Amino acid sequence: MKQEIVLLEGADNCGKSTIGHALSAATGIPYFKNGNEHRAFQGHQTHLLTRYAGLTMAEFLQQTRNSAIFDRSYPSEYAYGHAFNREVEHDIIRRLDEMHAQMGAVIVYCFKRGYRHFEDDLISLGDVAAIRQGFRQFLDMTKCRVLELDTTSENLEYQIGTIRSFLDRHLRIA
Repeated sequence: MKQEIVLLEGADNCGKSTIGHALSAATGIPYFKNGNEHRAFQGHQTHLLTRYAGLTMAEFLQQTRNSAIFDRSYPSEYAYGHAFNREVEHDIIRRLDEMHAQMGAVIVYCFKRGYRHFEDDLISLGDVAAIRQGFRQFLDMTKCRVLELDTTSENLEYQIGTIRSFLDRHLRIA
């Protein structure tokens, strides 16, 4: 079976988790969200997750050829690190990007043009512009294929259909 790796990325409250669960149900690809993400963010230690857990997970995927849908990964570390002026280990992020590109991973960048409701324990709506800027910089440098998905409508059926079409073109027939 072909390895399928999907990185769901984007600012908080853009629908990554909802999309990730629905995409997993539709494709049978396991969904993963790191439970330590919020604790690491609050302690300004997200670069350590990338350095240790990110590299370990990438090597695991290379060796096992397992498939996975990730709700955030190293692209988020790049974007949030730049947005909040935190330590960003560019060499590690480049290495992770090369590893993921070699495995044929795709990035689904979710974004909203505006928010009807925005509730988050860690960031404010005012932070979203800086986070988007960080993602834009990352997307300009990544070697992975990218789908930019506007999630403003919150139409989950349409979003899953769009992602599945993208995956069919870029993962399953590659």
